[in-house]
Amino acid sequence: MGALYVSPPPIPTLTPMATTIPEDVTTNVSSQPPDNIDYNELKTLIRTHTTPAAPGSSHSDTSQPVVIPGQADEALSSFEARFARELGAQHARVDLFVRSKADEFRRRLSDYEQKLNRLIARGGPECGGIMTARRRERLARLETRVLRCTDDIRNLDRFIQAQRIGFQKILKKYRKWTGS
Repeated sequence: MGALYVSPPPIPTLTPMATTIPEDVTTNVSSQPPDNIDYNELKTLIRTHTTPAAPGSSHSDTSQPVVIPGQADEALSSFEARFARELGAQHARVDLFVRSKADEFRRRLSDYEQKLNRLIARGGPECGGIMTARRRERLARLETRVLRCTDDIRNLDRFIQAQRIGFQKILKKYRKWTGS
């Protein structure tokens, strides 16, 4: 008799409900990588505190306190303090990232230097200047690692330049929108 064909069990599928992400989770996740300056957040902070509300909106100019000439503007000083704290926190975060990467590169390069010195010491004059295939492979691997580290350092430099430009632009916007 012929063999019986048994079909495989059906593959379970996920229901649409199981694959959706709750809205409150997606709104709390920042679109910026954690090590970059959050330029959009700072720009929004400046605009919301320096742009007058549109007429007819729930935040019209009549709801804003009137600044008495000669007196300090409490809302402006509060905003400036908040902006300075946020800018300082973002600068500290970027600085911590850069310092940790620089320390990592220092350790890697120090390790590569030690390995190179050991390879040089093992191939002293007693070897007659002949380099074995194994030693050549180790030197080639070491060279590849050093070149990769060099590329990483260049990438860090580009990151630093991008962050510097971001801070300069946000401070320029701050001066433009606040007039200070």
